[in-house]
Amino acid sequence: GANINMDMMGHRTKGDRIFQINAGSTESSWNVAQVALHAAKIHAPEWDIKVRHPWSKESYITQTDAMLFDYAGYTTILINEHMNLSRRANPYYHQSQDTYEKVDLDYAISQTKVAIETAARMAELGFRE
Repeated sequence: GANINMDMMGHRTKGDRIFQINAGSTESSWNVAQVALHAAKIHAPEWDIKVRHPWSKESYITQTDAMLFDYAGYTTILINEHMNLSRRANPYYHQSQDTYEKVDLDYAISQTKVAIETAARMAELGFRE
């Protein structure tokens, strides 16, 4: 199977159209990221989807639980808002002010649809490690 990690979702700086698909370090992780990108083109065409390599400063996968799966050898991707090592635009991140009212629901719903569609496609393809 594959780990589809969803973290740092729903906060969007006004005018920012990006959300990220971050691949783990394995070839199979990159392949799953490409499946997610295809799903995003269908379910989130209004957003600018960026696929990030795990060691890029524009990826955030190394800062999440997804890396534990990657280190253990599992296929993994992270779907998240436009937040990474070079851009931390959410001033509420890990703060008590990080509340529901600050979530862009359309943005979060699009990210969720991409994750669900990716999982469904992986199941349909009979994906196995």
